[in-house]
Parts: sequence; structure tokens; C-alpha cells
Amino acid sequence: MYHVKKININTKILIRYIMVCILSAFLAGCGFSLPEKQQSESGAIKVTLSAAKDINRNEKGEPSPLSVAIYSLKSLDNFENSDFFSINDNTNPALKDETAKVYEGILKPGETRKVSVSPDSDAIALGITAAYREIDKAGWSEVIPFEEKNKKKSWWRKIVPGEEITLSVKFNTLAIAIDKTD
Repeated sequence: MYHVKKININTKILIRYIMVCILSAFLAGCGFSLPEKQQSESGAIKVTLSAAKDINRNEKGEPSPLSVAIYSLKSLDNFENSDFFSINDNTNPALKDETAKVYEGILKPGETRKVSVSPDSDAIALGITAAYREIDKAGWSEVIPFEEKNKKKSWWRKIVPGEEITLSVKFNTLAIAIDKTD
């Protein structure tokens, strides 16, 4: 003879209730996405802009304010091979399609400013320019490439976004120096 243990009716209801809860949790997880505000901010890059005390000296040798710009780049070639004026004035048609200005400002000598920029979703790098008075002698541009976007991310990155990228950009007497920290 077979001994079949009878399951209490309350136990059956409890098991069904637990199964429905587990199934609901799985289905809710499939449709999970970050709220729109978090999605847009997750691509933001914090940038600290610091100007040296002796930047952009004028004809009297006095430091002067420096105009700086940050660009979202879809390609590096045209940006790296263009002169300052074609980038700044946006006169090159090929460059217009590949760049978007995400920040523009003027730094006083010795000033430090923190900004947050949001590059385009298809951007592969940030480009930085500085309008030094002696533009021919200066290192007036720098490019900061992003990590490879085609790299497959872990499933949990959809739920827990990565840390924001933080950059420190220093505008020295005639050059730009960049320090990237993650």
C-alpha cells in the first residue's frame, strides 16, 4: 500500500500564494528600467576646470581670462586634424556632423569651476579647446576617448549603473593637462 500524506488545504493555499509572488517578482524584473531622470544623469560626466594663475598672458605679461569649450565627439579624425578656428567657429561641414558643443565658458586666472556635461549617446570621446592668445605656440586642444561602448556589460549593470566619470582639466600657461579618475 501506498502512503500518501494528505496536504492540509491551508498549506496548498500558502504554496499557491508563494508561487504567485515569485512569478510576479520575475515578471516585474523583466520590465525593469531606471526612471528617465536617472537614465539621463547616468551619462553625465563631472569635470573640474582649473586655470593656472599665469594663464593667457597679454602683451604686458599680465594673466587674462581664457575661453574654454567642451565638445561631444562622434569621431576623432576631423577634430584632431582641424585648426582652432574651424572648430570654434564651426565652419567645417564634416566637423558639424561629428561634434556638438556641450559646454562653453570663460575661466579667470586661478579660478576653479565644477561642471557636469552630458555627451551625446553615440559620442566616443570628449574634445576640449582653449582660446589661448598665442594659439600657434599653445597646446590648445585635448581629446579624452571613452571606454569601448561595444563591450558587453554585465546584466546587473542594467539595475546598478556604474560610477560617474570624473575629469580634472588644468589649463596651464600654454597647455591643457587632463587627469581622469573613475
